[in-house]
Amino acid sequence: MCSFAVGIPPEQVKDKIDIYRQAVRACTRPVGAFVNHRAATFTMTVCAPSESEAWETARESFEWYPKTGARLIGTVAEWMAERNQDLGNYGYAADMNAHDKDGSLDLLTLDYLTESGACVLGTPADCIETCRRYEEAGVDLLLCLVNPYKIGHEHVMRTIEMMGTEVIHEFRD
Repeated sequence: MCSFAVGIPPEQVKDKIDIYRQAVRACTRPVGAFVNHRAATFTMTVCAPSESEAWETARESFEWYPKTGARLIGTVAEWMAERNQDLGNYGYAADMNAHDKDGSLDLLTLDYLTESGACVLGTPADCIETCRRYEEAGVDLLLCLVNPYKIGHEHVMRTIEMMGTEVIHEFRD
């Protein structure tokens, strides 16, 4: 399972993982040669030497990315409605459209994203703490989006280096 859950706290991702794993356990005739029970999700990530530097680096991009993505997804619902077509597997687009219309997307501030754990942001210690929440939620593979919107190359490279040297080793078996 790969959950595209930008802006969603790990505990809500867990709900989706639990549904997936329950369905996998109930499957008696898998389509393929084996069943993959692993779960992956991705989240925006900035790791920096100081919390203030991380927040300054992330603020504009971390607020822009989920709002803009959700609004674009929401346009699919409008586009399909104009053509009198059923959304089918894209039913979530109607939810995104409704969240845009009711102003909920505007609540996706950096404060909210960080407090809810819906992004990995801060010092290596902060990043470890948030990554632990994803681990506790049952995420086997955390994909770190390090370059949303306007995060510059030097900040991307520093995040990759710091995650590699100071964070990942905390999660080795």
